[in-house]
Amino acid sequence: MASEYAYTSLTNLENFTGYNYDGINSTQFSDARVEATITLAERIVNGYLGVSTAQTVTDGIIVATTAIAAKLMYKKMVDFGYAVEGQEDNDLMQMSISNILRTFVKEHDADTVDHIPMNGANNNGCFSLDGG
Repeated sequence: MASEYAYTSLTNLENFTGYNYDGINSTQFSDARVEATITLAERIVNGYLGVSTAQTVTDGIIVATTAIAAKLMYKKMVDFGYAVEGQEDNDLMQMSISNILRTFVKEHDADTVDHIPMNGANNNGCFSLDGG
């Protein structure tokens, strides 16, 4: 099984974090479960962009997806007792998800998809009710 949108891979995530998740706990952190977490991170990125289909994979989308998936996996490691909260080694993992998105995912990353923000949503600055 691979992630839904293929913005990043299990190998990229493990290289980014330095963890072999299957080696930590092959049941709780099986490849399928880690890839499901990557898919969740991909959906967070898509939600920020206001789209529901796969995007052209930019460097920003790769970095954001990988960093968000790493944060989510670290939280799971804390929950299962394999890590200590607040001791992430990577600076990106110490950022909030919203800051990761604002820093790495830009409005033009969704230009390949026709979309209209619904309900005045302004997650990525592409629409504003105040004319901005």
